[in-house]
Amino acid sequence: MARSYEQRTLHFALDFAPDDVEIKLHIGRERHLLQRHTTASLAAARRVNRALRLLPDHQVTHFVPDLRLPADQAQLLFVSTAPRRPGARLPTLLLTKLHVPKDAVRRAVERERANGATPRPNPALLAAGAADDGADPELPPDVEDWTSAMDAAVQTVFQHGELCNVGADAASKVKYIIAHARGISDLASQILLQAKAHMKDPSAGNWVEEEPYSNPDGSKPPPDSGIAMKMRYAWSQTTQQWALAPMQDSLRKVKNDPDLRSSATNAGNYAVLNGVTAVGAIQSSGAPPRLRGVHLASGQSRRFGASAASWTVDDLTPQNGFTYNNDVALSGGTFSASFTNSWLRWLSGYVEFLGPDGHTAVVPEGWTSQVPSGRAQTYDSDTKKYVALFSSVNTILAIPMGAEPTTISFPWPSNAAGVRILAGGIGRSGGIQGQDGTYYGSYDKQVCAAGAMMTGIFCYGIPTVCLVAGASIPQTALTDLAKSVVGIILDVGSALINGPIANALSGGDLTSALIAFADAIPHLLLDVPDLLVAINSAIAVEDAVEEATPIFGWIALGLSIVSTVASLIETSVEVGLSPAVFEVKATRAIDAQWTLKPDPDHFGVWPREATHYVVTAAFTDGTTRVATGEMGPPPQTDPITATFNAANKNQLPAGGTVQFTANFYSDNEWLCGSATSAQLSAAIDADQLTVPEQEIKENIIPLQADTRYLYQNSLTWDAQAKRHVWASARPSATVTSLNPSNIGNNIGALGQITVNQPKNQLAYSWQASGQNIPAQPGGSPANEQLYAFQTISTLASPQDGLRFVPSGFVGAAAPLYDLTGGPSGNHFYLDPTNGMNHLRQILLDGSSGSFTLPVNASWGRFNQPINACMVHPSGYAVGVNTANAKIEVLRLPSASAPDVAAPLANIFGGYGTRPGLMHQPVGVAPAVGSGVIVLENSDAGLNAPARMQGFDLFGNPAPIFARGSPTTPVRTEASPITCLAIATESKGFIYVLKYVGD
Repeated sequence: MARSYEQRTLHFALDFAPDDVEIKLHIGRERHLLQRHTTASLAAARRVNRALRLLPDHQVTHFVPDLRLPADQAQLLFVSTAPRRPGARLPTLLLTKLHVPKDAVRRAVERERANGATPRPNPALLAAGAADDGADPELPPDVEDWTSAMDAAVQTVFQHGELCNVGADAASKVKYIIAHARGISDLASQILLQAKAHMKDPSAGNWVEEEPYSNPDGSKPPPDSGIAMKMRYAWSQTTQQWALAPMQDSLRKVKNDPDLRSSATNAGNYAVLNGVTAVGAIQSSGAPPRLRGVHLASGQSRRFGASAASWTVDDLTPQNGFTYNNDVALSGGTFSASFTNSWLRWLSGYVEFLGPDGHTAVVPEGWTSQVPSGRAQTYDSDTKKYVALFSSVNTILAIPMGAEPTTISFPWPSNAAGVRILAGGIGRSGGIQGQDGTYYGSYDKQVCAAGAMMTGIFCYGIPTVCLVAGASIPQTALTDLAKSVVGIILDVGSALINGPIANALSGGDLTSALIAFADAIPHLLLDVPDLLVAINSAIAVEDAVEEATPIFGWIALGLSIVSTVASLIETSVEVGLSPAVFEVKATRAIDAQWTLKPDPDHFGVWPREATHYVVTAAFTDGTTRVATGEMGPPPQTDPITATFNAANKNQLPAGGTVQFTANFYSDNEWLCGSATSAQLSAAIDADQLTVPEQEIKENIIPLQADTRYLYQNSLTWDAQAKRHVWASARPSATVTSLNPSNIGNNIGALGQITVNQPKNQLAYSWQASGQNIPAQPGGSPANEQLYAFQTISTLASPQDGLRFVPSGFVGAAAPLYDLTGGPSGNHFYLDPTNGMNHLRQILLDGSSGSFTLPVNASWGRFNQPINACMVHPSGYAVGVNTANAKIEVLRLPSASAPDVAAPLANIFGGYGTRPGLMHQPVGVAPAVGSGVIVLENSDAGLNAPARMQGFDLFGNPAPIFARGSPTTPVRTEASPITCLAIATESKGFIYVLKYVGD
C-alpha cells in the first residue's frame, strides 16, 4: 500500500540549551539540525501557527522546517545533543515527541466535541503559561507543531504496552487522553527539571539515562555478542515514579473509551469478549424465553473415530482473552482442538496428560517432541509437552482484531485418560508476595518461556521498531515472519532460559519478569543475524532494528511501571492482571439422566401451573451444563427424565464432582417446585452418570415479578432477659444515625449479611465503639471503633445459635457462608488483619459462645480490601472493591494452607461504564449457572446510573439480561437511591437492597 506523508515545520521549547550546543532531531534514520529562532523567523511562524502566538518567546526557541512525516501513522521522534558525559556512547536526549498526523488530531478534537465534552485548555499551553480556553478547534493541530517537556511526558506514558498504538487515529485519541491525564503536568515538570539540571551539570542525572544492556540477571553479555557494545536509554527512577499516576489514569480512560475497543474493523487498545455461564442447546429465536439469567453456549462433544466415546472440555468461556473454539476432535488417533488468542501477548501451548484417576499427570507413552529446532530438553518436561504457539492480535501495529484460530494436534497417548491444555506467557505468576515480604512461587518456566519471548519480539520489539521508523508491517508479512523465525527465537531463547533469564523467572513477580524481558529483547534481535535481516526486510526500512536499539525495552519498562499488585488494582489492564498460565481440561464426555417425580404431599401430581423446567448440572470447578423441557397438559403424573447427551449439546465432562438442581416454572415465572441432588462423582472412565431418582418439593406461595415483601420483624436485644429476640417494632435508625466516634457506644458502619439454610444460621458484621473487646487476639479489651461479626439462629430463638468473635478487627471483617453447604462446607470469614485479606474457615457445628477462629490457616487471599463478598456454589469466593472498581475471583482449594502459601484471587474489571468495567460496585451475588451479578451504585463523575452487571468467573461481561445485554438498570425512585446489597434465587429473581434519599 502506498504511504502518505505531510509537510511540517516543528518548533521547540529549549531555552535551557546553550547557544553553542548543536541539537538534532531524529526522524527514523534521518538527522535534522535544529535552528535557533530569530525575531523574524518567530514572527513568520506565528503568522501561520496560532498556538505560537499564545506562547512567550522563551518557549519557542528552535525550529526545523520542511519535514516529511507520516500522514497515516504515528512516529516517535527524538531531540538530542552530543553526549554530555565523558565516555558516553549515546547522544544525550533532551526531549521526545510522539508525532501524530494533523488530520487525526482534528478528528480526535471533533470526536470530543461531538460527544458533548466541555472544551478544555491545552495542558501543554497551560504549562507554558499561555492563555487558552479550549474553544478554538484549530488550536490543537497547531500545538502539534510545538515540542516541549509535555511531549516527552506524553510519549513516556504512551510507551505502556496497552496504550501504545501506531495507528494514526488510535494514537491521536490515546495521546489526547494522556495529555489530559491526572499527574501529566507533574511528570512534564519533573522531566524539564532533570533535563535542565543535566544540561547545566552533566554529573547531574537526566530524565532518561544511558546505560549498557546487560543480561537479565545483571551480568555482562559475552564480549563477542552483538549486544555487548550497545547502550540503551532507561528512564530515571524519578521519571518512572512520576509516570505512574498519569499511566494509571490514562489506562482507566482508554479502557473505557468505546472508540478504542478492538474489533474486526478497528485496531484499538482493548478487547471485550462475552462470557459463557452455562452450556446447553441454544433456544431458537421463536421459542419462549425458558432460560433467563444465563449466557448459553452450545457444547459440541466429538466422537473419537469409530469409538462410541465422545470428548468435551470443562469450560467454554474465554479465559483472559484465550477462547476454545468448540471443535475438539480425534481422527486416526490424533487429537485436535483450536483456540483463539484475542489479547496482545503470545502464549505457549502445552499439554499435560492425565492418568486413570483423571487428576494425576502421567508421562505420555510414545510421545514425539513437537518443539521446533530440536530444543525439547529446554521446552519439554517429563509431563508437560510443547504443542504450539498461540499468536497474539496485532492491534498495536494498527491491524484490526482478526485473531486467527490456532489448532493444536498430536497423537493420543495410550496411557492418557484426559488432558490439560495449558497456555502460558507474560502475566501474574502463580506465586504470592508473602506476609514476610518474600515472594513465594515462580513462573512455570516450561509453559511461559516461549510465549513470553514471542511477546517480547512481536508485541514489544517490533512495534518499537515501527514507531521509530515510522513504518508498519502488513498482517500477511507479519504472519510469514512469525512462521519463519519461531525456530530461531526458540533456539536462541534456550540459552537465555537456561541461563540468565532463569533467575528472573524464578523470582516470580511480574515486575522482575518485565524488566528481565526488557533486557532479553535486544539479545534476541541483535545476536541473531538471520532474525535481524528478516525483521528489517518485513518492515522494509533499512537498519530499522538497529535504529531502535536504544529504546527496545521501553514498552516492557512502561508495563513494569504499572505492574505491582498495588498499582494494578488501581487501574484497568489486561495482560498485567492475567495469570501467567491458565488451562482448559479435555476429558471424555459422558451422558447423564435424572428422573424426577411429583411431590408426594400433593397426591403425586405435577403442579398444574408448571409449564416448563430447567435442570442445572453444576460442577465444583465452575463448569455448568443445563437441560430444559416442556411440561405436558395437566393433570400430569408420570415421572420426568432430564437428559444430558450429545443430541442436547450438554454432555458432562468426566472426572469431576457435580450437583443437579431442577426447577419447575409457570409461564409467568413462578417457581412451582424444585429438587436438588447430592453431590455426585462423574467417573473419568464412565459413559453415563445416573442420578438417583428424586421427588420435587412443591411451593405453596407463588413467587413472581410483582410479589411484594412486607416488614415482619427485626432482631433486638432484650436487656432484661439478656438475650437476642425477634421484635415486631420497626427500627427508627437511618443511615444518618451512624456515628464513627470512638467515645461511647456508636455504630460506625454496617457490614455484610450472609445465610446458611441447612443450619438455619444468619451472620452479619458491623463496626462500632464501646464493644469492650480486644483489637487483636490475646489483647486487652478496647472500646474504639472495631469491626466484629456474629451468627444467630433464624428460628424462633435467635440466641440459641449465637456465636461472637473473640476479638475485633481494625479493618472490615465479614462472614460469608455457603447458602446450602453443610456444617464443614465453604463457610468463611474475611480476615483483614495487616491488610492481608485472608479467607479463614468457620465451622457451623452448632456450638455456642465465641467462635474458634483459625490461626495461620488460609483458604486464599484477596489482593485488596473487599467491600462485599460471597461464596459461589461452583466453588469460588467472589468479592468486589468499591474504590478501585475491581472484582476478585478466588477458586477455593481443597484444603487450607499456611498464610504465606495461600493462593491469591484473580483480579478483573476496572473503573468505567462499558461492559466489563464497573462504577461504585457495592454488592455481588450468584447468577444462574457459572456467573455472578455485580450491583453498581450511580456515579456522578461518569454520569452513570445505578445498574447491575453480569460476569462469568473469568471477569468477562456475561450478556444475561434482556436483549442480550450484560447490564440492566436498577429501578429509580422519586428521590436519589443508594444501593447497599444484592441477592438472587435459583430462577434468577434479583433482590436489591437500597434506600431512598438519606
